[in-house]
Amino acid sequence: MRLYLHTPGSLDVAVVEDVDPDANLSAIVEVGEGDFVFVDDGEEPVDVQLSIVEILGVSRDEPGHHHVHRHPCREIIVEVVYNGRGRAIPARPGTHVETLVLRAISEFGIDPVTGADLVLRFPGSDDDLPSSECVGSLVVPGSCSLTLNLLPGHREQG
Repeated sequence: MRLYLHTPGSLDVAVVEDVDPDANLSAIVEVGEGDFVFVDDGEEPVDVQLSIVEILGVSRDEPGHHHVHRHPCREIIVEVVYNGRGRAIPARPGTHVETLVLRAISEFGIDPVTGADLVLRFPGSDDDLPSSECVGSLVVPGSCSLTLNLLPGHREQG
């Protein structure tokens, strides 16, 4: 089993190969006081004293990979701005940008077909955030909030 370890404010992801599924998560992830640990895109923090098998509910022989998010925030409030209006959208650290875009489209009442080309960007940036990036990695350490713009994505000209 392989684990991808995400930390707040960093797009760098540590990879732990050949994880023993019977190991307690606390033996693999360094957890500070006040930190929460989420697995994959889970809505609730997990008990790191449990084994990987217990947390994931998988077979010991089941290969695979999972994303583990250590973060001081149980919830991140993402202020999404679209056409000059803002909406506060709560997200867990493991929430992917792609999921956040879909929530924003719904919050603003945008037709899903019209919203298909919308992306999230940091204010003042021309770079689309990768859809697979996790919200917890985008937050500045020490903060539990984030502001992003919902805008049309880059289109290839030609």
